[in-house]
Amino acid sequence: MANNRIGIMIIRQVIRLYTQGKKKYYISRNLGISRNTVDKYLAGFITHELDWDDISKMSDKQLMKLFEAPNPPPSHRYIGLDDEFKSLEKLLGKPGQTRHTYWLDYIKRKPDGYSRSQFGDLFRQWQKKSKPTLSIDHKAGDKLYIDYAGKRLHIVDLHTGEITPVEVFLATLGFSQMTYVEASPSQKKEELVKSLGNALLYFEGVPQVVVPDNLKSAVKRARRHEPEINETFQDFALHYRMYVLPARVRKPQDKALVEIAVKLVYQRIYTELRNKVFYSLPELNAAIWELLDRYNKMNFSRREYSRYQVFHEVEKMHLNPLPEEKYEIRKYHLGTVHKNCHVLLSVDQHYYSVPHNFIGKRVKIKYTAEEVWIYHQYEQIAYHRRDKTRYGKTTNTEHLTKAHQAYLLRGPEEYLERAKEIGENTHQLIEKVLARTLYLEQNFQSCQGILQLSRKVGPQRLEMACKRALAYDKPSYTTIQTILEKGLEKAGEETKIIKLPGHDNIRGNTYYK
Repeated sequence: MANNRIGIMIIRQVIRLYTQGKKKYYISRNLGISRNTVDKYLAGFITHELDWDDISKMSDKQLMKLFEAPNPPPSHRYIGLDDEFKSLEKLLGKPGQTRHTYWLDYIKRKPDGYSRSQFGDLFRQWQKKSKPTLSIDHKAGDKLYIDYAGKRLHIVDLHTGEITPVEVFLATLGFSQMTYVEASPSQKKEELVKSLGNALLYFEGVPQVVVPDNLKSAVKRARRHEPEINETFQDFALHYRMYVLPARVRKPQDKALVEIAVKLVYQRIYTELRNKVFYSLPELNAAIWELLDRYNKMNFSRREYSRYQVFHEVEKMHLNPLPEEKYEIRKYHLGTVHKNCHVLLSVDQHYYSVPHNFIGKRVKIKYTAEEVWIYHQYEQIAYHRRDKTRYGKTTNTEHLTKAHQAYLLRGPEEYLERAKEIGENTHQLIEKVLARTLYLEQNFQSCQGILQLSRKVGPQRLEMACKRALAYDKPSYTTIQTILEKGLEKAGEETKIIKLPGHDNIRGNTYYK
């Protein structure tokens, strides 16, 4: 009765009637309470030697304190229990550590300590009373929660004064709540993996799981049981040997820690920056990281330790080591393998060879600034160093058919040998064609065309056409073809080359040199 408002009013009536000289029996009967209750409150009133004026001036809370029984002195077993519970709270994040295993160690140190059930009950009461911010539901080194703050910061162009909003990325470890914050130009996948990579460098380790809040740059399609992860983000996670576990849609408990971190960052970092102007991202991030260090080293509410202490004392040792190389973002492109065993990477307009048995197939090209991988149905079929030469080709001869390999491996000796089999004139003409330009590939094409004419007109006619073409300064495939089409090789020596007579109005070929 004394714990509600009407109880307080009855207590005041008991004291008022008593100070007016009424008997206890009268008070009990008129107020409808037992004699024992009347005795209890009057005993408290008499013990403190107060009068009605003193009572009337007291608040309800002050009046109730008159009748509270004094707290008994703490048991010798209870002394030091607060420190035990603080140690237990930290250790519960370690793999394999439970309340039972900690109690076994406790009872060895203090044989007359509390039983296991009493110890557990007192620990739960201590948790409720102290309102802990450290979540014992998370294991050290297990999960890293990431998100972007809803409120953006800004940078100002030094020359134009233009204000540009920037995103703020946060990453929070589940056990220690050690937090990383970074301003970035956008929430695009390239910026996300860059910021997350910087967070892992900050923590100097890799957790088992990364939990994104269904960010579009990380999750292509949110499904309850099998969410579809963005290829770039999945590739990043594979590089760091992390598992991606997106927070469930409309399940705020899955992302509670990072939501709390966002609110605290607003209070501890945003408020400090609100009256400052920054002209570049590096300048803004430098200010953020200075405040972030202070934030991580600040003690938890009602705790004698900080995020920084819990991280370095417990969680850091349970993180996996960083890979030797930092992740380099990979991009993707689809293409079809051409008949020449090459596929085009359109961003560079450059061709890369693919094994000939994939001609006509659709393939996926994964590329970075330095490397190119080509896949067909999730199987890697080719690898090249990236070459940004426009319209160029990067070729692995093993990818080509035998005919293509023979074509690429041809040399001047092969053409000279084939020409010699036809005749001496053909041999001499091929020698002149090979010496025509410094670009051998073009010379090879001309030689190939000339020698293939023997299949159409026969070796004899080709030999005669080459004999006639040798009289020209620069014989070529076109010259031989014209001679054969007009039948000029049959004229032999009777056909003479007509030379123009000298005249003042005729400039001659020397004029154009």
